[in-house]
Amino acid sequence: LLINVSRGFVVDSAAMIAALQDGRLGPAAHDVFDSPPGEPAPALLALPNVIVQPHHGSATIETRARIGRHMLANLDASLDGKPLLTPVA
Repeated sequence: LLINVSRGFVVDSAAMIAALQDGRLGPAAHDVFDSPPGEPAPALLALPNVIVQPHHGSATIETRARIGRHMLANLDASLDGKPLLTPVA
């Protein structure tokens, strides 16, 4: 059994699909995917032992509000010429 609700790149999709197809891996459930733009590979969707759903890791009112405050803090830091709280390289 494989459940991935973290990040798509954590799982090698090609290896996982092969293992699901030949029975080395039982069922799998995912709400994140490594194929762009974060959509499941067609081969994954064709398997009867796979469950997929959209990623809802931050789908709470509290989390979305916190994300908004964090984004505003980054914007304020940028406008003030200060380092960002969460820079992206």
